[in-house]
Amino acid sequence: MASSIKSNPIKNDPVLKDLLNEAKNFSTPDDFKGWRKSFLDAYENYLDEIGRENAHSAETHLLTNVKQLSKTVIKVHAFTQDGSITNERASVKGQRALTDMTDQMASTEKLLHQFMPTTQEVEEKMGYNKFELGAVLIADGFEVYEILKGVKDITTLMMKTSLEQATS
Repeated sequence: MASSIKSNPIKNDPVLKDLLNEAKNFSTPDDFKGWRKSFLDAYENYLDEIGRENAHSAETHLLTNVKQLSKTVIKVHAFTQDGSITNERASVKGQRALTDMTDQMASTEKLLHQFMPTTQEVEEKMGYNKFELGAVLIADGFEVYEILKGVKDITTLMMKTSLEQATS
């Protein structure tokens, strides 16, 4: 079961507060890596190990789903580039990829909503709290976020291209 942190250590611990102020000044990925280790070393004192393991397991499950979504979005984009998907028609493979992408987007959205515990009741059900989840996300370098950002960029490009083709 997730630990129940009574007060926010990020607001109350002077070491963590100083580290968060340093976080505003990253200029390279190496700056983040060095800071991440220092932050997690200080932060882990406040976290329940089982909660961190549960949060890591949930993040791994979400990451697997997000990586699959990313592959499917890239496949759909390739089909839009080679003419298998246009505003007028889609090949059988293109249609299947569009259906897969739509299904995976819905699945990912559902997982994202389940991923972040929003109440103490949900924290107890999930076995981790927002502090343990935050530590896992920092430790993993926000990989889920980076992949989802790429998915958004590609889908936005496909939408703009489709709109341009429809209006030309």
